[in-house]
Amino acid sequence: MGMFDTVIFHCPECNGLIEEQSKAGPCTLKNYSSDAVAPEIARYMKGETVYCTTCHKRFKVKSSKIKKVKLTLKKVD
Repeated sequence: MGMFDTVIFHCPECNGLIEEQSKAGPCTLKNYSSDAVAPEIARYMKGETVYCTTCHKRFKVKSSKIKKVKLTLKKVD
């Protein structure tokens, strides 16, 4: 079984949790908040589409670099 890390987003529409797996980076089953993601995981997830199972909306992942990389969601039409 392969290892992965998880990035946890808060849905910008309903504030529900969105958990997305990443195979980039160390893959040690670590959970990351979308506010503080390892750079290699951010590069891997940038542009990916995620889905909120609570409100059934899709979002595209974008990133902004501060000290650590912060991932945010943009609504997909």
